[in-house]
Amino acid sequence: MILERIQKELNKLSSRQRMVAQYILQNAESADALTAAQMAEACSVSEATVIRFANHMGYSRYSDMKKDLRDAVRGTLSQMDRFRRTGDLKTYSSTMQTVIRSMRSDIQSIERTLLSIHEWELSRIVEWIATSRRVYVIGTHSEYGIACYFASTLCWIRDQVYLLDATHSPSFDMTADAGPDDMILAMSFPPYPAATVRTLDAVIRRGAHSVAITDSPLSPLAKRAQYSLYAHDEKLFFADNSAPTVSLLSVLLALVSNYDFKGSSTHLRNKQKYWEEIGFYHQEEP
Repeated sequence: MILERIQKELNKLSSRQRMVAQYILQNAESADALTAAQMAEACSVSEATVIRFANHMGYSRYSDMKKDLRDAVRGTLSQMDRFRRTGDLKTYSSTMQTVIRSMRSDIQSIERTLLSIHEWELSRIVEWIATSRRVYVIGTHSEYGIACYFASTLCWIRDQVYLLDATHSPSFDMTADAGPDDMILAMSFPPYPAATVRTLDAVIRRGAHSVAITDSPLSPLAKRAQYSLYAHDEKLFFADNSAPTVSLLSVLLALVSNYDFKGSSTHLRNKQKYWEEIGFYHQEEP
């Protein structure tokens, strides 16, 4: 973790670089929002000193250090904290400019998410989702919507998929039967709901495989799960940015459907027949 690294390097820094380090340690929750020039002004040092400090900490660019700082403090911020730091969108020249900046940030988030994926881990996760006896999917609060999307779509291509929405709901009791032949996929982003962490712990104790969809290795889910996939977010907003997460989940669904294409096709065909029988989809009269 970057804050721990800074603390360890304090005695190796020049006096001016130490001023930067101490400022970051004392103002961790706001330092990641500063440009190099703003950081220099806040520390009463030159911008070059700030850049050299970032280099000393192992970063080729100051912006890379900012990303690590943001990841380190994101989990400590409430939605209200994040709302205050979002800033006034009226500072942009037009509504369209706001849209463009936001969507470009989403693209950068998806690209960073892509770079963090390890193929061998992804292959094992896909295998578990495709072949486990039961698949439990948990997402609480703001993650419930994307958890519902993943679980309901996964039901189209395999059976025994359970969406867990709270620790006191009937669906939570289904985890009492979890075992080594099952798996749980838990989704959580800062601030992390305690219900998600508790549910993950409960299913892991029963021997099930575990996968986390979260923001960084510092996440409480990543510290517990056997494998983690990280959906990165380049912007800080009071509501979670679901674009990189949904992109990642869509890829997982495609890979799982291909793992046993014949079985997935049969399962989806049976679902399709049922939907047609009950007139599930609207059709205009001729």
